[in-house]
Formats: sequence, C-alpha cells, structure tokens
Amino acid sequence: VYFIINLDGCDPPLLPCLHKLMPESFQPDSDITTLTLFQEIPEYKSKNKETIGQLFLGCLYYYSHRFQYNSEAISIRTGETIPKYVAREHRAPKNTPSQWKYICVEEPFERTNTARSVYDEQAFLHILNVFCSSYHRLKLTQSLKSIMSLN
Repeated sequence: VYFIINLDGCDPPLLPCLHKLMPESFQPDSDITTLTLFQEIPEYKSKNKETIGQLFLGCLYYYSHRFQYNSEAISIRTGETIPKYVAREHRAPKNTPSQWKYICVEEPFERTNTARSVYDEQAFLHILNVFCSSYHRLKLTQSLKSIMSLN
C-alpha cells in the first residue's frame, strides 16, 4: 500500500491514485465486475527518485512509527488516509462497524475493511512489532538478510 498512495511517507507518490486519475472509470457505486480490465491508463511519470531499498525502509518506518492505527484507515479509493470513523460509518451492505478494529484498509468498491482478519489485539501487536524491529534492523544493517528470519 505504501507504494501506491502518498500517506506522508512516500513523497512524491510513486504511483497515482487511479480513482483520482480516472474518475469516469471508478465511480463511487461502480460494479467491479463491469470494470474494463484492459484499458489505457493516462501516462504518469513519478517524480520520486528513491531507490526500492529507501522506499521499503520508508514504508517500515511509516507503519511502525507514524501511522495512527487508532484513528486512521488507509483508503485506496482516495489515495490517502481517512478517519477510521468515516470508514466505519459508511452505509453499505457488507460494511459493519465491528470490522474496523486494529489495521484498517478500505476496499475501494465495497468499502469494507480488507484487513478485518486482524481482529485480535495480540496479532496486531505482533504485526506492529515486526514492522518496528524490521525497520530498526534494516536501518542498522542495510541488509535484507537481517530481517528475513524475524517472527
């Protein structure tokens, strides 16, 4: 997700938000089964010059130190974060307030939480701990091998 949207961690963005770039194709009430899979996308050239390693380290830093899990949700639809309460209160058949707990990623069409399977606090804390320890090890060693065995 970090690579797709600019959430204060990747600036300038690496890729555009297609919902903003092509609003005629991505209407709020679009039926995803009717989307054209093979259509021309307007040309986009990112101004981001960071390496893959820098982007990955930035992603780990952002999700371990800056992202506000208690109040924010990632929105692919808007290409940014949105308040969790906005995502929780959206009226849709499959969207229930109870699914917006620890990690929240708004599915752009059904507007449900695609990360709803993380409903246990211990699982969430484990994920957050892996983000943190991976960031610190990778920053210190500059080697992917240092984080490949983390549990």
